[in-house]
Amino acid sequence: MTMENSRRDFLLRSCSSLTAVWLSAHWPALLSAASHARKAAQSPAGYWNLVDYMHAHASEISAPFQNGPVDKTLPIVNQNLEKITHDQGVFQ
Repeated sequence: MTMENSRRDFLLRSCSSLTAVWLSAHWPALLSAASHARKAAQSPAGYWNLVDYMHAHASEISAPFQNGPVDKTLPIVNQNLEKITHDQGVFQ
């Protein structure tokens, strides 16, 4: 085996391992993104209304981050986002 082949094999194996680790670490986010994309395709107007609302109220949505560390405020922000999404869904 030449040095070139062994380097190439090493890089391929390393990249494959890194890809698997990245996918397993981000699997919930990938599923969430796919779910949101599917819902957006079902109701494009509703999706864009939600996006417009979130952009217009970004400072209100992220306000808890200014009151403490992210690990304590992230659940509050997530609850706010869930409520906004639900409210906008009912509005549609």
